[in-house]
Amino acid sequence: MTADERFAFTPGVVAVEAVLAATPALTILLPHLHVYPGGMLLTLQALGRRIAMTNPDQWRLVTSTFLGLPHDLQGQVQEEDLLQIGIRSPSCTWWENDPGLLAPRRVCVDQTEFDDRLTGAITAWIGRLPPPPTFEVLLRWPLAGITDAVIRIESAVVAEAARRSRLLWDAT
Repeated sequence: MTADERFAFTPGVVAVEAVLAATPALTILLPHLHVYPGGMLLTLQALGRRIAMTNPDQWRLVTSTFLGLPHDLQGQVQEEDLLQIGIRSPSCTWWENDPGLLAPRRVCVDQTEFDDRLTGAITAWIGRLPPPPTFEVLLRWPLAGITDAVIRIESAVVAEAARRSRLLWDAT
């Protein structure tokens, strides 16, 4: 399902209402899934506090997930330390960089360099519906102190939301 095709549908919504990961400095929430006939949109909410960051550069590195990595820190950060989003089912595991499944994430932020709080949204398109009976949403962000956060979701609930998705108009 392309972005144009997805735009032609109203999604079915699955309320998840879960804390995916929490540290003293950063919390990642998964409030809901937007489900379409050909996939689903994962929207994670990030809430951060500068005062709880242990390393002076950690705030800059965490906010750079939303704003872009500062030039003076490029080369100092390993790819495996950055935010990773994945989906795991009984048959396989997919990570964000797998072609065709998780599209590049879009991020936005409500934060200024003078503010000591961060609120942001991280979205990832999952290009197919997960197989039954369950699947897991995975999150790793070693730079932010989050390793292997997991939440389990029933595939049947997602399939039902896909059936509730309604075509608004022809995608052309």
